[in-house]
Amino acid sequence: MQNSSNPYQDSVYSGESLNGLKHGFGFLRFNNGSVFTGIFANDQIVTGTFVYEKDFVYEGQFQGLSRHGCGKFTCPQFTYVGDFVNDEMHGTGQLTCVGMEFQGQFVNGEVSQGTLTKENTVYTGSFHSGQGFQYKNGTLKENDQIYTGEFENNEFSGSGTLIYEDSSVYTGQFKNNMKHGSGKLTFNNKNTFEGTFNNDEFNQGIYTFENGNTYKGAFKNNEFNGKGVLKWKGGYYSGEFADDQFDGEGTICLENGFVVKGQFKNGELVE
Repeated sequence: MQNSSNPYQDSVYSGESLNGLKHGFGFLRFNNGSVFTGIFANDQIVTGTFVYEKDFVYEGQFQGLSRHGCGKFTCPQFTYVGDFVNDEMHGTGQLTCVGMEFQGQFVNGEVSQGTLTKENTVYTGSFHSGQGFQYKNGTLKENDQIYTGEFENNEFSGSGTLIYEDSSVYTGQFKNNMKHGSGKLTFNNKNTFEGTFNNDEFNQGIYTFENGNTYKGAFKNNEFNGKGVLKWKGGYYSGEFADDQFDGEGTICLENGFVVKGQFKNGELVE
């Protein structure tokens, strides 16, 4: 935009002057149709309104012909109000476009840290450098649930905590918006599962009921499946499970010394 020897060589000036220099209020009309209206000091633009081609408008402070300082930039795609450095959004500002508003910090024309508000969605945190509005690490409130943690491609990915609409809470590892890896899920009825998850489902770990009963072992489809141990007040079962039932080879041991070992089917001893 700016020619270092004479940034105004492709323009015509009309306005106040002092000692042969642009000074005071004036107009600059450029050959490409752009127009500046505002205040000059010692031949330099200080502050005013620059109407560019393609319906771009900037109102604010300048350094030479560069947007520099506080100002407002409007174009068909968005409106930005805030700090500029060397023509770039840099510092604190607010960017508004259809269906979205961002308030926060900009670095070299890119969003860095702040709050992004969209319909039914509010994100507060940092953004991946050079990737636009790609969440990095922060808090996302969406559809009556709250996630705080790491993101990749705007999906829950890495370490985080998710509070569900029903007040259940999961803290642990995520991948592609799903519970994946190590973590703990606390249900709103106070039951808990702690262990490993695979694609949003229990994999291996300990399920603790509100009454103190526990199951430790393998899961499938979020049910006891495979080998495990179910403990309750007064005894335990150790063996194979299918769909939350004793199923396969197993042993029941009670506190009174009673022991039964055999084959189970659908929770019943069959042999």
